[in-house]
Amino acid sequence: MEDPRPPAGPVSVRRALWAAWTPVAWALPPVLMLVRFAGGGGWESLFMLVSLPVWWPALALLGLLPKLILRRRGYASVPVAVGVALAGCVWGPLGFCLSLRGVGDSGSVDSGLAAFAPGATARVQDAIAGVSIAAVPLCYAAAVVCALAAKRRDGAPRAERPLGTLVLLIGIVAVPILIGLVGAGIGRAAMHGARDSAGSQEVDVVDLTPERGRARQERNWDAAQRELAGARRAIGADGWLLGAPGGIIDEDRRKEPYEYRVRVAWDRIEHGEPVAIGDRLLPLVEAQGWTPVEGEDGWGSRSPRGRSSPARAGAAARRRACAST
Repeated sequence: MEDPRPPAGPVSVRRALWAAWTPVAWALPPVLMLVRFAGGGGWESLFMLVSLPVWWPALALLGLLPKLILRRRGYASVPVAVGVALAGCVWGPLGFCLSLRGVGDSGSVDSGLAAFAPGATARVQDAIAGVSIAAVPLCYAAAVVCALAAKRRDGAPRAERPLGTLVLLIGIVAVPILIGLVGAGIGRAAMHGARDSAGSQEVDVVDLTPERGRARQERNWDAAQRELAGARRAIGADGWLLGAPGGIIDEDRRKEPYEYRVRVAWDRIEHGEPVAIGDRLLPLVEAQGWTPVEGEDGWGSRSPRGRSSPARAGAAARRRACAST
């Protein structure tokens, strides 16, 4: 016998997205948690997990609000403008959780994005995370506005135009690419900032291999010693020892990447009172093009010439005079 039912037509993409809307809205929050823990999350992931019972239903219900508006207007498929905006509401949180660097007890750790894109530096990861989270409220507001502005449909559902479906699919794919490109561009542009003492910007050194980095450090060390050689010879030809309190000082861990200064101390024993030593040696250093600058010493005071009270004479005998050229 002949089957009286009409042959099934092709599945509508926009109707399939409409059917998947509710499951995706409820499944997105736990997926975000999986992305965070799979990508090396830190304390922020634990906070998200503890507060999951609060923001899971809130996020899901907010995601279903545009669908409720469209349903009351007679829609049973996703409009193109609303679908593209909703793509930003899905890709934005995913991009944020994927690129957000974890916060631990010993500083931050790379996000899951670094495992897929080794060239994604800390600054690029932060920029992509910022762009991703900023896109969420913008896209959500656009989705709600487009749903409210959609024309009311009465009667039988209308046929979908192939061009509209194609635009919707292109938009779904293009949104994460656009977020990634904008974030990477902002992060890369931020590397063209202030130059360090060697005249380099962050963009010049961020991609250096360990071997090239060590070679660059050695060149900068040699250059610094050449600049200091004249001042050391003016003070004394011999008797110089590499001082102990050197290394990295004033490290700033409040921003990524870290900012720091490097100090190298050279010691030479001079006999006499600290004030007299400073008055005699500093003019010799100034003659080489160096000028005294104030700085914190070991006692917390500020003294460009190493002056001290008699009670601090023992410490002042080892005090360094800071100078710049």
